[in-house]
Order: sequence, then structure tokens, then C-alpha cells
Amino acid sequence: MDRLVQEARLDARRRVAAGAMLARAFHNDPLANYIFPGDRRRPQALAWLFRRLLSYGERYGTLQLTPPPLRGAAIWLPSDALSPSAGGLIRSGLVLTPLGVGIAACLRIVSQNSYSTALLAGAMPERYWYLLTLGVEPTSQHQGLASAMLRPALVEADRLGIPCALGTENEANLLFYSQYGFAVVRAGQIPGGPRVWSMLRPPSSLPHTGPHTPVL
Repeated sequence: MDRLVQEARLDARRRVAAGAMLARAFHNDPLANYIFPGDRRRPQALAWLFRRLLSYGERYGTLQLTPPPLRGAAIWLPSDALSPSAGGLIRSGLVLTPLGVGIAACLRIVSQNSYSTALLAGAMPERYWYLLTLGVEPTSQHQGLASAMLRPALVEADRLGIPCALGTENEANLLFYSQYGFAVVRAGQIPGGPRVWSMLRPPSSLPHTGPHTPVL
């Protein structure tokens, strides 16, 4: 299994590569289909958006990537970074989203974010880690990479006694995450869009062997 590394910084080349890889990983995701319906620009727009999310995660959370060749990436955010400040939007480039992906797609992103935030309200503890993104290159999926990336983060969360949370619009993900202690705490449907599930994992004890790399 690949050794996972924590990237403190990403140079421009690796950020472009990671953004493109995540765009391929999520090309057929229900949320991507909702934001970019039948859009031939979906690969480019998704890559643009993921580059900005990687930049935001790099500044305000933690990035987790496989070593070269890049085949997987994850973005973890502390709960107090889930609502970007004006400065965060500017520094990450997310403020340019209407130009980067188009007005219509930007409005759908705002709708999804508003709905998901409201869905989380009252269901989450005061302090937790949020898995914003976990994606694997399509040609490398179903080989254990997602599990290998997820486990070190959860081991570290258990060590620190911090809950973890995530949201998914892909029902197929529920079984995968439930195997790691996540449980659905809220479910709903984005107006005009896909269903969404909010999942929470309390601190627990994961069986693991050997040293692990803290990723958060």
C-alpha cells in the first residue's frame, strides 16, 4: 500500500495535477451532474473549482495526497473553516467562482452549500473535522487507496478525541464510510438537485498496525 504524505504546500504544477485528477474522480458524481448538467465544460470547470478548494484547504485545513504519481487526494477542514471569510475567499481564489465556472453553476453551488449547511445545523458537535473531499483517480479506484488515505486521519482523530463529519450526494458512499464508523445523522434533498446525506463519526478506536502519519 502507498505511503501517504501530508503536503504542507503545493506548487502550481501539483495543484493543477491534483485539480485535474479530482475532476476526473468526480466527473459522474451526482453533485457534479447537478452543478454542471450536460455541460461540455464540466471537466475544465470542475478542475478550476478543485484547484481553488485545494488552495483553501492548504491555507485553512489539511491536504492529504498520495506520493507521485498522484492518484488520490483529500481535503480536511476544521469545523470553524467551513464558512469562508471574505479574506479566505479572496486568498483561495474562490471569490472568482462566477468567472471560473459561470453564473448558473455558481448559483447552484451556493444553493447546495446553503442547503447542506442548514442540514448540518444542530446535528454536529461544537468542534469536529470535516472531510470536504476524498477522491481517487478513476483508473486507481477499488484498489484500497481511499481506505489507505482515510485511516490515518481517523487514527489521529481518535488520538485527539475529535469527531469527524462529511456530506455526500452519492448513496453508494454510505456503505464505505459506515465501515469506518460514520453514521447518517441527517438526510435531505437539495432543491432541484440530488439527495444529500450528512454523516458523523464519534471518536473511537480503529485497529491499525505500524506507525501512522498524522494528517490533520
